[in-house]
Amino acid sequence: MEIKTKRLLLRPYVIDDLTDVYEYASQKKVAQAAGFTAVSDIRGALLFLEVLQNQGALAIYSRLHQKVIGNISFYPSFASSKFELGYALNSNYWQRGYMTEALQALCKTLDDKEVLAYVYPNNEASLRLLQKCNFEAQGSWRKGAQLFKYIR
Repeated sequence: MEIKTKRLLLRPYVIDDLTDVYEYASQKKVAQAAGFTAVSDIRGALLFLEVLQNQGALAIYSRLHQKVIGNISFYPSFASSKFELGYALNSNYWQRGYMTEALQALCKTLDDKEVLAYVYPNNEASLRLLQKCNFEAQGSWRKGAQLFKYIR
């Protein structure tokens, strides 16, 4: 699946994305915000890239910068037939509307899937993102993470 927006191309990962994946997956603040352990070398980035490919995550490719700047996916929830939102963005591209653009475009492809997102209260940027993209707070889960649900 490929999705084009004004500035982005959301597409499957390819091995040529490895250097870009390493750039953002090695950033500690990106890893912490997205809930994964930062990679420390190119081998770790390769393993992370393979996980993203296996989960069906889409690369967020900036057409202006000609590089992958993050990832986004709806992956099946372990506990139900629902889907969970996952994403990460290179910190050099924070606060520029890229993730809002990517999430709004991906949400347009949803059929009748129920999508959930979990965000810690101190992640103010993600809280704003979800609110802008029609996710509503539902409660708490996972050690204090706030549960959000996509509302059509």
